[in-house]
Amino acid sequence: MRRPALWGRCVGGALLLGCAAVSDGSHDAGEWSIVAERAGGSALVARPPAAGGSFALAYEHSAYRSPAVELFAVAGQGFTMYALASTNEAVLDYYDLEGTRTRLAGTGWWVLRPAWPRTYAELSLIATPLGRRTLVAGSVCLPLYPRAGAYDLRIRVMRTRPTGRTAPCPPAVREVVQTVPLHDGTRKIAR
Repeated sequence: MRRPALWGRCVGGALLLGCAAVSDGSHDAGEWSIVAERAGGSALVARPPAAGGSFALAYEHSAYRSPAVELFAVAGQGFTMYALASTNEAVLDYYDLEGTRTRLAGTGWWVLRPAWPRTYAELSLIATPLGRRTLVAGSVCLPLYPRAGAYDLRIRVMRTRPTGRTAPCPPAVREVVQTVPLHDGTRKIAR
């Protein structure tokens, strides 16, 4: 007789408190993914990071009305912002980060590599139709914003199955994500 998985006996909030961590192996938890959860813990989108362990958050900067892309490297169950890119150099100034700035040849995009990359276990943010915040995982774009109003979101890394609606990635965003490597030749992100 097959013994049921322990996680199946947990109910309600107890599941979120760690009961799912113990299993008899019959439950497929999925692969490591970047997850955007709404307040309350329901996953809006989830996708594995690109080959090499990177992902991006793309949006339109609310003050400058310019596209911006934050690039991250996944390490374990956390992630590190290794670059910030925008077509408007003022967006880089807005974040007041020390680091190295370069201009991507032929693209019009500025890239800032922070002198002290910041690592997160999770990242809280607000997604609105105005900023059109989008998770970019490889060549897949997953909108994080509602049609109206706002979502309070938490971005984190966890084991899960892919979920969420996809949308075409703007060519310029796709190009930046594919062009800016995890390291600049002088230092690598710790994994």
